Amino acid sequence: MGRPARASWRIACLACLAGCAAPLHRAAYDGDLQRARALLEHRADVNAVQGIPASEHINPHETALEVAALRGHAEIAQLLIERGADIEKAGGFMAYTPLQAAAMRGSVEIVKMLLEKGAIVDAVSAPDRPDLLTGTPTLALAAMRNHADVAQLLVGKGADVEISINFLERFAENTKNVKFKNGILLLGRLQRPRKPRGGDEPVPAVKPVSASVARESDVDIPAYKRREREDDYAVVVGIEEYSDLPDASYAERDAASFRRHAEALGVPSRNIAYLAGPKAGRASLEKYLEDWLPRLVGNDSRVYFYFSGHGAPDARTGTSYLVPWDGDPNFLDRTGYAVKRLYARLAKLPAKEVVVILDTCFSGAGGRSVLPAGTRPLVLKVQAEQPPTKLTVLAAAGADEISGSIADKGHGTFTYFLLKGINQSQDLSAAGLHRYLTPRVQDEARRLNRDQTPQLLGDGTLKLR
Repeated sequence: MGRPARASWRIACLACLAGCAAPLHRAAYDGDLQRARALLEHRADVNAVQGIPASEHINPHETALEVAALRGHAEIAQLLIERGADIEKAGGFMAYTPLQAAAMRGSVEIVKMLLEKGAIVDAVSAPDRPDLLTGTPTLALAAMRNHADVAQLLVGKGADVEISINFLERFAENTKNVKFKNGILLLGRLQRPRKPRGGDEPVPAVKPVSASVARESDVDIPAYKRREREDDYAVVVGIEEYSDLPDASYAERDAASFRRHAEALGVPSRNIAYLAGPKAGRASLEKYLEDWLPRLVGNDSRVYFYFSGHGAPDARTGTSYLVPWDGDPNFLDRTGYAVKRLYARLAKLPAKEVVVILDTCFSGAGGRSVLPAGTRPLVLKVQAEQPPTKLTVLAAAGADEISGSIADKGHGTFTYFLLKGINQSQDLSAAGLHRYLTPRVQDEARRLNRDQTPQLLGDGTLKLR
């Protein structure tokens, strides 16, 4: 078989393996730049819409550009635009334009890219249906998800704040969803004061607000690079928007930044399982922790497990659980992933070293901890799980404390100082990192009138850098 024939055969296989999803849409969803480029070179229709039935999380009628924008894959979006993707073509159940999809995701990079290409800043989804959530202004989509940086960018490009506030107020009156009210508060800070009637006073400039997700934090990019170790592995989990729970602010960004640091610490990118949003359901955690790692990890391996998202206590037993994307605090034994189980599974690995980093909490008092519906948010007596000897655990807070976040850094408090500490020291042990971040996390928590004390369990002499 000649080279052109083999290439065509590979593209055909991609189509088969993609199931019901169009191959280009699947590549856009996965962030697979190489596959997307190959498909476009073989004349895939850049403006095709996903057919019916849809596949997994790809909705009918979505374009590949909308999928890339919804997932925050800027390189894929750039490629699609360069190949002629229609930047105003709306699709999906809600008929969102690519700009709206990027605004909803909170991707400043893709929003800027689309605006520079002339995307309509005040576009609304399905304008003929203003009675539904279709008809949503782009600015409102960003605001109701607390993406202040995107909202400010849209306002700077002329987005009408008052229209979006009116839209959100209409739905805030008829729903208990706090996202509408939070969006109104954010836009209220961005709105220009009206000029007095008949007056000549100048209108004050828009007052900048702290971005809920800053364009780039000082810890996002590693300031170091260790030699790659082909036997090292990492499972990195970040869950910000849950299927049926309040958001865990900045959790996905925490995980994305830690993923970059894992690579800088020597873990090959191919050895990192990155689970975010819907891909971080309980089944995925089980698959990667209980099947993927045991098949691959060797005697010389170092394994990292990082989790940023909600934790929850079992109110009856005090058992601590990580809450997957599809977790339900009312049924933790069936939908959660017990910390005790996590430690046991990781301890069974033949790895030389296992590092566990948990930016969550289990107190039931708020922050990154959730409780079953109807349970009062009081601090519960939670078991402090002790890890096996092989594990070194860095956790965000004590058993009865809250794990918080820093809005102007766009990160969880614990993750921000953890990554800052790793960046700043060339010879860093787990104990040294714990000594660095503990007073800084405590000080930040005191500013919000609460306590948060990072925990170190296991071998503090373990060298991280």
